[in-house]
Amino acid sequence: MKIIKSLVLAVVIIAFTFMSGCNAGTSDLGKRLIVQMIYIEKDNDKYSVAAFEQGSKNKPGERADAMGNSFAEALNELSASAGKRILLSHTRTILLDSDMADKDMIKCVELLSQYNEVPLESHVIIAEGSSAQEVAQADMYEDAAVKVGGIFETSNKTATSIVTTVSDLLVDYYDDLSDMSIPVMNLKNGEISASGTAVFSKRKYVGKLDQTATRAVLLLKGKVKDFYIGTGQSQLNISRIKTKAKAKINNQQPFVSFHLTVYAQNIDDESSDLAAKEELEKSLTKQLNETVTLLKDEYLCDILNFRTMVFKSDKKYAKANDIESEEFLKKVNVIIDVDVIMG
Repeated sequence: MKIIKSLVLAVVIIAFTFMSGCNAGTSDLGKRLIVQMIYIEKDNDKYSVAAFEQGSKNKPGERADAMGNSFAEALNELSASAGKRILLSHTRTILLDSDMADKDMIKCVELLSQYNEVPLESHVIIAEGSSAQEVAQADMYEDAAVKVGGIFETSNKTATSIVTTVSDLLVDYYDDLSDMSIPVMNLKNGEISASGTAVFSKRKYVGKLDQTATRAVLLLKGKVKDFYIGTGQSQLNISRIKTKAKAKINNQQPFVSFHLTVYAQNIDDESSDLAAKEELEKSLTKQLNETVTLLKDEYLCDILNFRTMVFKSDKKYAKANDIESEEFLKKVNVIIDVDVIMG
């Protein structure tokens, strides 16, 4: 399945490479709106799109708004609304309002795959409970897209938010064995923060993970390093984590195991290294198991790639047991082992 994913991504990248590009000349830059961030919102049966241009401290970037009966129609109306040609090839961030993500994620992803100007590395984020106007008025300095993207890149490094790009979304969308996950942004009193992860099963929104569960997903995927965590009486710095995941079939039962080797340093003088080690192993094991149970049994969501691991482990078993079904996830037995190394 890894080969299939790689091939899907390669096809998408090749298509974008040949069909997109920066065609702007210097003679008519004033007639072009170079978009840095797009906000997509749905209100009843109408779709609205706001496009934000990069600005500066002395001159805020322009903004164009358009509405249509479909997402495509709203995008096509942007140029007329702005009185300029809309350039999407510099887009860094795509914000989706929660209603759009809940009800029309399929249309959104399919349309993004058609608009080949949008860069594959653009961040995709769900703006929870926010409007385009609130986003525009938020304290985002001269470059809204850079700040929003930066917040989520930083949050990813501190294990409090995932990062999802257009490329990630397209690959997971077109892979029948994978499910999608998108970070959620909260806007309160003009301040932007990461507030969890929206998860999708079979391309439909099924629920939201809080920051603790989001961290658990990142740990299980081996995607984080160098962050701080508190457990019981101890404060620890996690310098790096090694995650080994594998699947096997035993008596016709699928087993998936995760072994995490956590390298930590105790920064609390009041607790011993041994106590800190035991607290962290117990705390992480509990969080990881709770998150797996939530994803596997309640949301029936496979962002941890259980199906892919089972398929790679035993293709004959996978083909005979319809591993694409949602109910299959409940059959997967998950074993989690955490080993903390103090240093």
